[in-house]
Amino acid sequence: MLELSRKIAVGLLETGLKPGDRVGMVSYKNRPEWVIMDLAMLQIGVINVPVYPTISSKEYEIYFQ
Repeated sequence: MLELSRKIAVGLLETGLKPGDRVGMVSYKNRPEWVIMDLAMLQIGVINVPVYPTISSKEYEIYFQ
């Protein structure tokens, strides 16, 4: 898990994310991938913003303004 999260952290940095940026993460159920992504974001100082998967597309727009 740690090696995979490190690789993902490098990929996130390559997309231009930097410490303090917020990243919305939608997850329908508890999954190991959520933990891996959260670890990757923590490694680079990105803020994980968990989002409920059941909200409407309009609510997504409001949530991420």
